Amino acid sequence: MKKKPSCPACNKGKLKPVQDIVTELGGYAFVEKGERCSHCKEEFMPEKEGQKTISAARKLGLWEKR
Repeated sequence: MKKKPSCPACNKGKLKPVQDIVTELGGYAFVEKGERCSHCKEEFMPEKEGQKTISAARKLGLWEKR
């Protein structure tokens, strides 16, 4: 059985998958998938999820276009 990864921030909790990480930019709230520590509640998002948010923010004019 695969052991759940421990939190890189506190090394005490276990990372659990979540679908309710909220990032606020320019008055907009973006909901993303990722993992949350069961102990310190630190949230971690895969790069792919972050890129989705950046792409949406660019379309809304909240993030500088390259």
